[in-house]
Amino acid sequence: MFTNVLPGLDYFITVSHPNGCSQSTETFDILGFDTLTLSLSQGGLNEILAAANGGAAPYEFTLNGENYGSTSSFIIYATGLYTVTVTDSNGCTAEAEIPMEFIDVCIPNYFTPNGDGVADGWGPGCADIYRNLEVDIFDRYGRQVAVLRVGEYWDGKYEDKELPSRRLLVCR
Repeated sequence: MFTNVLPGLDYFITVSHPNGCSQSTETFDILGFDTLTLSLSQGGLNEILAAANGGAAPYEFTLNGENYGSTSSFIIYATGLYTVTVTDSNGCTAEAEIPMEFIDVCIPNYFTPNGDGVADGWGPGCADIYRNLEVDIFDRYGRQVAVLRVGEYWDGKYEDKELPSRRLLVCR
């Protein structure tokens, strides 16, 4: 095993026996590469972005021990300290940690559908990672008045008529 050999071209190894025989390998090149490094940052909402440099691509990533293959961005579903490990094609690894705060769906306490451009619609926010989210809105009599998906807002109307402001809304 040879260590700390500088990158270069046309290296060879000669093996000698005490009886005077020797034999050399064919020439080979030692390629240089930078040390494998890993940096983590917060991307979008509840997202960790991993950036690997150096080493030898391709890279494989794990988040808290779970293999993500070549995927270097991760969505979290709980607040905590997250550990990302990258492994390069030579088997070298680098590890980094990042504390993340999970932001759940944001539910507004009120809305004012009066056309002034401020809080005129009601709908869940912070929900982009929940692509299949559906919110059902019912009046106090149990009648479904709206169904919202991510990015949609309710204008306070049922069948194009404004509902009284004292109706209870129940979302599930």
